[in-house]
Amino acid sequence: MQSRPSAQPRSTLRVVGSQGRDLVYRWRAAGPPGFDYLSPAIVEFSGQEAADFYADPELVFRVVHPEDAPLLRSLLGLSVPVSGPAVVRWQHKDGRTMWSEVNQSAVFSANGDLVAVEGIARDVTDRERDRETERRTETQRRREGDRLRENEAFQTKVVHTAARELGSPLTAMGVQVHLLRQRAGVMPQEATHAVDVLARNLDRLTDLVRNILDVTQLRRGVLPMRRQPVEIDRVIAETLASFREDATRRGITIESAIAEDLVVVGDVSRLTRAFFHLVGNAVKFTPADGHVTVQASRRGDTVVVRIKDTGPGIRLEDVPHLFQPFAPLDQAVQSSLAGAGVGLYLTRGLVEEHGGRVWVESAGAGQGSTFVVTLPLAPAGTLVHREARPEAAPAPEDRPLDPAF
Repeated sequence: MQSRPSAQPRSTLRVVGSQGRDLVYRWRAAGPPGFDYLSPAIVEFSGQEAADFYADPELVFRVVHPEDAPLLRSLLGLSVPVSGPAVVRWQHKDGRTMWSEVNQSAVFSANGDLVAVEGIARDVTDRERDRETERRTETQRRREGDRLRENEAFQTKVVHTAARELGSPLTAMGVQVHLLRQRAGVMPQEATHAVDVLARNLDRLTDLVRNILDVTQLRRGVLPMRRQPVEIDRVIAETLASFREDATRRGITIESAIAEDLVVVGDVSRLTRAFFHLVGNAVKFTPADGHVTVQASRRGDTVVVRIKDTGPGIRLEDVPHLFQPFAPLDQAVQSSLAGAGVGLYLTRGLVEEHGGRVWVESAGAGQGSTFVVTLPLAPAGTLVHREARPEAAPAPEDRPLDPAF
């Protein structure tokens, strides 16, 4: 609120007030308080005539919103002075709420006494309603976001708990199936076949539960990682060795070109799991007489692994969504990619936990696919404790559940 040394003539106020929609006023501060002038726009703000306010100076404090009455008293100099424009709400006689932006100045006498307060109240109802709508929308958006996060946290906890609880019975079932398979030579052929079917489906269930557990831990940021120097070339070679027998039986050729001494820092079991997903997809869904080619090389301070197959390929429109959990992919992709629900999402998470990237390249359906993984190399001179590493990666059907289960 700016002060000025002399009063603006009341005739000028009347001219200004009669020419626009703004509410122009002069409030008398010397002597009995009240309005010396109110422009005709007062009817637009309150639904009442200026004469009503001249007759009852307190009416204005009843017409404005109750929460804004103290502010208006301050603006008119009856309380603590308020500087700058202020927003005051008016309660119109017809029930509407009007917003006004008030700017005013004080009028002083020659000896410095406050004589009056003159101001202009501009209708900003549309602006303030838009702001109020934005505030309500933002509040609703925050509440909805909080609710979604709470629901997701609850669902994640339920799934995680269920996966952990399934671990013990699955492990016990796996032990019993293993004992039964040792008796394959003395059991009837039908019984042996039934045990084989049970073993395959138990493995699928175990792998699914393990994936779910890992995904929930990954999303919560609590996936256990036992980091150490890892020879990624050995991890890849051992992974390929686990699939060669199945590939040969189906007439699939596995070719590899793997450079030596490719050392990264990471969790060997997590990295093995990631490559099992990728190589497993390539082998399982490459048709007979097809080829799977795996290359691992050094590019600057990065390991680059390319897993190429002559399988069904991926539609170009599906490529951006392939690593998203439960992505709505083409049915052919869903049926030709193991783990298209969470497996590839988990693979990406495991690779990114090691500071790497994974993506897919495909010319389209029927053109095969190439999955590319990059990982940062360990600093030069990093020593690998080979005695701590497994002799070979376990085949999918022989892998035990993680002890964390």
